[in-house]
Amino acid sequence: MKVLAIAPYPGLKELLSDIGSEQPFELRVETGDLNAGLQYAQEAEKNGTDVIVSRGGTAELIQEKVSIPVIDIEVSGYDMLRVITLIKDFPGKAAIVGFSAIAEGASAVCSLVDIEVKTITITEADEVYSKLESLQRSGYQVIVGDVITVKIAEELGLNGILLTSGKESVIKAFNEARKSFNIIENMRMQYGISDAVLRNMQQYVLVLNQDQKIIYCNGQQANYLKEMIMNYFKDFDNAVEQVNDTSLLHFFCEKDGFIWGIQAEGILKNNNQLIVFFINKEDKLKTINGLNVKINQHRVTGPSTVLKGRLSENYKMNNMYEKALRFTKADKNILIEGERGTGKERTAELIHLSSERHQEPFVTVNCEIINQEDLEYIMNLFSSKLFPFVNGGTLFLKNIHLLPIANQKNLMTGIEAYSNMHIISSASKELSSLVQDAFLSSLYEKVAELRIFIPPLRERKEDIESLISLFINECNIRYGKQISGVREESLSLLQQPNWYGNVSELYKVIEEAVLISNNSYLEEEDINEALLYDWEKKEINLSGTLSEIETRIIEEVLEQENFNHSQTAKRLGINRTTLWRKLKQKNNNE
Repeated sequence: MKVLAIAPYPGLKELLSDIGSEQPFELRVETGDLNAGLQYAQEAEKNGTDVIVSRGGTAELIQEKVSIPVIDIEVSGYDMLRVITLIKDFPGKAAIVGFSAIAEGASAVCSLVDIEVKTITITEADEVYSKLESLQRSGYQVIVGDVITVKIAEELGLNGILLTSGKESVIKAFNEARKSFNIIENMRMQYGISDAVLRNMQQYVLVLNQDQKIIYCNGQQANYLKEMIMNYFKDFDNAVEQVNDTSLLHFFCEKDGFIWGIQAEGILKNNNQLIVFFINKEDKLKTINGLNVKINQHRVTGPSTVLKGRLSENYKMNNMYEKALRFTKADKNILIEGERGTGKERTAELIHLSSERHQEPFVTVNCEIINQEDLEYIMNLFSSKLFPFVNGGTLFLKNIHLLPIANQKNLMTGIEAYSNMHIISSASKELSSLVQDAFLSSLYEKVAELRIFIPPLRERKEDIESLISLFINECNIRYGKQISGVREESLSLLQQPNWYGNVSELYKVIEEAVLISNNSYLEEEDINEALLYDWEKKEINLSGTLSEIETRIIEEVLEQENFNHSQTAKRLGINRTTLWRKLKQKNNNE
């Protein structure tokens, strides 16, 4: 018996592989959610696979598209109890959203353990967006559900907690697979000569009806191609009208770095309007280390409202989010400053999602690793008409303070030539202090029309507990673990460091603790083993003159504050002018 197991998230793959090694059948395990999982399933159907094992929405989608048995891995009561335990102390409002099997089961578990968590039942996947948007408007920040629900929640800027399946559910699914194999004779679809000819064409052919249903595709990327076309048109009824008006429609799309040339033609069959898309893969964007383009990533009717909610237990962070929300109303370029690891890139994307540009591209250029040749290529690309898909989006200049002067001049030229993109920049140093010596004043004035500062984690330690819950959930998904939370003594340990690496450093510690833990909770020994750092303050050399000792102290505090002059002056109890004078005196002495 040949079985294909498709895991919608990485951690389930590890669990399937581990338990499958003891099963009396041939097993192949792949990771793929929805359309990616469907592609594996369709390939497996061709290659003589007998049974497919998957989960949730991925299993339902596959079941609709293939003729061989599909076994669904359930979410058991124990699985629900573990996740509900994980979120019970999470600050803010939480809701469980899912089909009846999940919602009703979760509601019963909540009632059993006397935990109040709102449960929402859905009957179709298309309902998830509207349900989550409604919850978001009502102030909910945490959404528990299956892979589809969590993915949409994160697209909306909410915190998604996945209901993962445990060992018992996987064993049960494998047992059902063996039973299905014994009682079901698999039928193979036989295709005619015309289909064989179409499948050997280099060109993709995709046929949709007016209801957006796939009537035919000559390749295994039907949903992939349909998604690309839907993202281009946004309004499919309008697409049908365009085709009917012009008889033949030509356009270009970009997906996964490729440019796709598409020709659409309308045909009428049995009084049903069909659209035939002839699709060619035209070209590929040059692969650039430091460039990332996200296009039409959110199918929401309006901007995200995530910045309107209370996302933090710390007033400084709440003020930052409120300020960011106000900035989305102004079409001004924004500079986000803060130490490394504080979440500047995520904040930039939230601003983009909360603006009127939310359905346009979010283009990231990492100034720390981009070279001059690639930067010139990007700027020329954006200022030309070759790739109009970037028009009107957001350009995120990550680590702009690390861009050499020569590259700054190229960037300034490109920005002036291509003025329709909203620019958000980030810097882990105070950018104004670099002007004249290491940063162009004209570029600074262009990118810092509005400014946001993200406080370091050591100044908002009240957020650590909620961040830990989010990170544990993410690691459970990634590594197939079933950690339900962190012990009080472990939490106390995690509150002690100053976290100069900020949120990024905290995540690395939690990730390591999850990997080494063999328990349901992160114990004190797990955290101690992950915290292999010397958190003691560095000793200052007290030899030499008073001026030399003072200089060493300033250098140490400046380094601890990630070279933020304002924060350094504040800690030293002096103003910025005095700090600047002392640093200048030090440089002159050197």
